[in-house]
Amino acid sequence: MGRAGLRSVFADEPRRGPAFCAHRLRVTAPRGEHSVRDLALAADAARLVDEPNAGGDSAPSEALSLEVMRTLFGAQLWQTELEVRYFPYYSKKTDYIMTLRRGAGGLSAERADVAVSVTRAFGFREKFTRAAARSLLERKLAAVLDAAGCIIGREGVVEPMRQVLHCFTPSARSAEVLRKAWRQLKRGTRAETALLVTVVPTWWVYVAERVRDIWDTPRPVTVGKTGEKAG
Repeated sequence: MGRAGLRSVFADEPRRGPAFCAHRLRVTAPRGEHSVRDLALAADAARLVDEPNAGGDSAPSEALSLEVMRTLFGAQLWQTELEVRYFPYYSKKTDYIMTLRRGAGGLSAERADVAVSVTRAFGFREKFTRAAARSLLERKLAAVLDAAGCIIGREGVVEPMRQVLHCFTPSARSAEVLRKAWRQLKRGTRAETALLVTVVPTWWVYVAERVRDIWDTPRPVTVGKTGEKAG
């Protein structure tokens, strides 16, 4: 997709609604590409790496997500996963909340807080299919909608919040699969969520850190043909 698509991701009413955006990310690091810790991250993204989250191996991809948001939109971290408050407290959780300023992604308001959930989409030992993409999106979007409607905002009350599902995928082909699956979803499933797909053929993004630690040498994931795909 082009710059116009990226600029409209967080547009206010009357343009606000579901949006699909895809772009390609090239990851480079002074010491190679063995983990997110090898990157020269900004302070906010580094904080997501160092601070505990709700569990799992999501910290590296969440940190990379925030770094992408900072680069594209000038986003700043407001709350980490464990800092976000919910009512009711047992609702689904978001990965972090970022703050955008006027002009970011089509935003006309002075400031907006945006809830971001991060996932990875790829085929593990098998081809990544549209059925698999649709299943992933339906599951993640349901959780995104549940969380976004229960977040306690800056005023101490539950406030409707724009939500983004940020998906890393290793190839242009898998990004296209996600785009087609997205278009097949019901409007109620997509709601007002923006799906940002980042094509990044970097092996450690898709491999759990606890698995990488037992390997003697890095092993790259198998990826398809890469390149940017218009959404």
